[in-house]
Amino acid sequence: MHTEKAALRMGLGYTFSFYKIRRSYPVYTTHDNEATTVTWPVVDTKGNVHGARLIGEYEYFFGSNISAGARVELAKAYGYVVIGGPFVAIKL
Repeated sequence: MHTEKAALRMGLGYTFSFYKIRRSYPVYTTHDNEATTVTWPVVDTKGNVHGARLIGEYEYFFGSNISAGARVELAKAYGYVVIGGPFVAIKL
């Protein structure tokens, strides 16, 4: 929906990403009558994440070149994630 002063947008989409992560966590090993040793083994992980996303956006136009609004998105990544916030736009 779009008027001269405001716009309301809703959309449905699909999102995907590929990742490769290298992590390291401490592993503590206790020995009888000796000091505890700490090792940091490296673990490599790779994969992909995909799912649907629902986006809602409201934009108010202050003139022909400046607008402000808010956007909220519900995305399915590892679990459901809500992302949102305000924005300001300047048309060049």
